[in-house]
Amino acid sequence: MSILIIGGSGLLGHYLKRSVSSDYEAPTSTELDLLSYNSISSYLKRREYKVIYIAAALTNVDECERDPDKSFAINCKAVKYIRELAPKAKIIYYSTDYVFDGEPGKFSKIEMPNPINTYGRHKLCSESYLQTYSQDHIIIRTSWLFGLDEKQLNFPMQIINRLKNNINPVVNPTHFGTPTYAGDLAEKSVAIARNATNGLDRISNGFGSIYGIHNIVSSVKKIS
Repeated sequence: MSILIIGGSGLLGHYLKRSVSSDYEAPTSTELDLLSYNSISSYLKRREYKVIYIAAALTNVDECERDPDKSFAINCKAVKYIRELAPKAKIIYYSTDYVFDGEPGKFSKIEMPNPINTYGRHKLCSESYLQTYSQDHIIIRTSWLFGLDEKQLNFPMQIINRLKNNINPVVNPTHFGTPTYAGDLAEKSVAIARNATNGLDRISNGFGSIYGIHNIVSSVKKIS
């Protein structure tokens, strides 16, 4: 049985492909469209999978608010379909700190979720479904992914690109979170997939502010 990486073209997917064994598939969003039950069903019926990493999601919080139906389809319904259509696979599902209300300190896996936006509610929807109906899954909450990104969409890369163009980014000094290097997340995910059964975990590289990250990246960019 093979490994399936859903979201292989994204930042985390890029690192997952480097961390898993050589026997994996990473379909494009055209080959496996999370907005289409028929597309998901057609792809998953091709073979049995040992592990399925669900690294794809609609993560743009503003877009989720503008189009909650699309958010629900990708961030909740698609996960339900994948679980039902691949009953023998271990599901590695990536969730988010947005399942919390953003109050300082509420990032531990033992805290009670309290989402305050559409994205958080729909990610929690998937968590709840897996915890209720799935016998073989790991939920990994993470946030603020960064790494070498061809699309250059993660925050540190955006800062570097703006500095290259002599644009000083405006950052909120009170916006705190938990930055996560995608390479570490991928390696730890693969280890968890090999050793753990059901459960909820949290992976990050610490706690900080966007303002602090901006200052660090700016300093490194000046040195280089």
